[in-house]
Amino acid sequence: DAALLEEGNDKAVMIIDSNPNLQDAFREGLKRVGYRVLVLSDPVRALERCDTDERVADCIVFGCHSLGEKGLLAFNRFGELERTRRIPAILLIAEKKRSYVSQARLNEHRVVAKMPLKMREFRGVLKQLISSAS
Repeated sequence: DAALLEEGNDKAVMIIDSNPNLQDAFREGLKRVGYRVLVLSDPVRALERCDTDERVADCIVFGCHSLGEKGLLAFNRFGELERTRRIPAILLIAEKKRSYVSQARLNEHRVVAKMPLKMREFRGVLKQLISSAS
């Protein structure tokens, strides 16, 4: 469907998660609707990448279920830094990590998405964040 391919047209999403199955699911689900997908398993590496390329992504997704506290800390750090704080970001939190929600520094373009999450729901959140940022 052409309309679906338009959804992510000209948009890039960075997924920071160390779980290969989740990486693949996001890569497949987002590429199918036209997003460019950049997958990194190390939050420190992701930060370095944003250091060299300011518009590396239109949205950054931090997976806490596999990265644990490192994912939460990276999410908060990205929100503090001058070069990354305006980039929309999603913190993915699994049921057993719900306590992270209270520690996450959130605002209108930095949100939490709770797992399990259907790809369609996730894309809705993504679309809303990216469109409100542009």
